Amino acid sequence: MRERIERVSVGFALAILVLGACAIALATPGFTRIVMVRTGGPERAGLDVSTAIRTAEGVRAYITGVAAEPLPDEVDGREGFDKRVVAHLDDVRSLFSLARVVTSLAAAILAIWLSLCLARKRSEALAAGLRSGSLFTLGLVAVASVVGSFDFASFFDGFHSLFFAAGTWTFSYDDLIIQLFAQSFWATAAASWAILALLGSAVLYVGSRLLQRPRADTAHSGHDNPVN
Repeated sequence: MRERIERVSVGFALAILVLGACAIALATPGFTRIVMVRTGGPERAGLDVSTAIRTAEGVRAYITGVAAEPLPDEVDGREGFDKRVVAHLDDVRSLFSLARVVTSLAAAILAIWLSLCLARKRSEALAAGLRSGSLFTLGLVAVASVVGSFDFASFFDGFHSLFFAAGTWTFSYDDLIIQLFAQSFWATAAASWAILALLGSAVLYVGSRLLQRPRADTAHSGHDNPVN
């Protein structure tokens, strides 16, 4: 029972680490710029590409806490980010900060567990934990992918309803925030997150197999060398 609890706990912590790290990895200038442009953000917003990129980068930097500069209320002669939009972005910023804290906490706990396992040479426990983490990650991504692929709009709305108060995250199609970061942007981001998470799951599984291989090789060697 103790081993099962350990395996499940470690698997859950690994899943949090992988999923959180993948989400944080996507909050980079390069990803924001490329996906925003390729999903038609500048055209919808009526901005030239350089202005759209600069504005989108300002939003990314704001919600990730990289920059504390206020978002402009006017961009290239058109309405920018009003108080209602900024209030929502403040909520997003708080959620992103919480995600980083939770991910970091999971990483710290796993680092302690890993150190103890290595010190006590518990390769079997390490392999079981990695395998559990791989399965947890795979399962969570599979559920999210199935739900999102059938009706991404409902999935997107459900996600926002879970983390944000009603009425604080719905805006007009004419709002700059919606034009720059349309649903196609978030669908691409979600797909990218799923792919990265699946790669993380694969890495955990391969790691578990590699840890088991020495045991298997030793056992095989013992059968091939009879005692004289």
